[in-house]
Amino acid sequence: MKTISLKLSEVYALHDELNGIYQDETLVHEGILKSKLSLPTRYFLNQILKQATEHKVDIDKARDGLILELGVVDGDGKYSLSMLIDGFQNGVPTKVPNPNWGEFQKKMHELFEESVEIKYKEFNIVEDLKDVSLDFDPVVLYKLAEN
Repeated sequence: MKTISLKLSEVYALHDELNGIYQDETLVHEGILKSKLSLPTRYFLNQILKQATEHKVDIDKARDGLILELGVVDGDGKYSLSMLIDGFQNGVPTKVPNPNWGEFQKKMHELFEESVEIKYKEFNIVEDLKDVSLDFDPVVLYKLAEN
């Protein structure tokens, strides 16, 4: 087994490279695990995905907590944090920058810069992923293959 240190931003991206990218529950890009793979390759990629998923869940919980801390509650009891809020400029109602948005971005950036260790079986892109066809470059997975 090999170990690599990745920033949490890279772990988040690795999760999407393996599992696919979804936007509002709509699949935008299929992940590598949707491709034709040998059983051993599928197994070791799923082991990587399992670790990435655990970190992604923790990141999402931290983000949600930050939204609770910095956001506002609407009439339905849901919290949100918008880039722009209602305000006034020269006495005219308009949208103005939300002062909490910058703090949110700063704290999320700090979180994404933290590093964690990911353990994985050494693999070869050419041999193990030869049948994979993607419409994006799995940059973080390449990093694991080169490690």
